[in-house]
Parts: sequence; structure tokens; C-alpha cells
Amino acid sequence: MEQDRKHFELDPDSDDTLVVSMHTDAIMDLVCSPYEAAALLWVALEAAGKRRPEGPLTIRNWQLGFLLAPVDVLTRGEVLEAVDRLAARGFVKRVGPQGIWINPLAVRVVARRELPARLLMQWNAGKARGGGNPSPPAPAPSA
Repeated sequence: MEQDRKHFELDPDSDDTLVVSMHTDAIMDLVCSPYEAAALLWVALEAAGKRRPEGPLTIRNWQLGFLLAPVDVLTRGEVLEAVDRLAARGFVKRVGPQGIWINPLAVRVVARRELPARLLMQWNAGKARGGGNPSPPAPAPSA
């Protein structure tokens, strides 16, 4: 069900953008494993980018950037190790020597227009009220 998922637009200011849809249970399972979370998201975005004829994906969502940040410091071997851990946990499956199947229950990348109309209406209403991307409020500083 869509209410069990968290959606992240790649470009919140574009109507023709892709959206990462992650199940909330997957997010909770990976919250203490930032390398695995980054690897899962990176693999999903890589697969989506290869299917898009427009060219490379542009990410303008700070939340996705935050989740993907560990990929910038990981070596190729560390990313492959994270993918192996994801496979052991059922998030992905190795298909052949180079392929990876991503469990669509955990994460999928879809076109914005494929999302439920109610969710799109909520996003549009949030953008109209706030003048742009309806991001969650920043956490309050601790005393």
C-alpha cells in the first residue's frame, strides 16, 4: 500500500521527474546501516538511469543527497560488500555475474505521473502553500 511507503522526488521542482519509493520497513531496517542504505538507493537509481533515454539522472532532493552521501567515500569493493549484505537480507539478489535484481517491495523508482492521484494532490498543495518543495521541517536544536 502506498501509505506504507516514503516517496522522494529526484527534482521536487519538476513535474517530469522520477520518484524513489521506499517501504517504511526497509527504511527502518537500514537506518543503522548507512552504507547499505546508500548502496541500495544507488543501485536502484543506476538501474533507473540506464532505462531513461533523456540521459543521466539529476538529483536535486537534499534528502536523497543525504542518503547517497556514503557512496562518495566508499570504494568499489565496499559498495560490492554492501550489496552482498543487502542480498543476504533479501533487499537485492545477484543475477548472473554483473546483474542485480532489486526487490520492488523495498525500493523502486517510478515516474511521478505513475503515483496515486491523492499523493500528487498533496504534493501540489504543499508546494502551493510553501512556494516550492514541501520538505519536512528541520529538527529543533537540542539544548
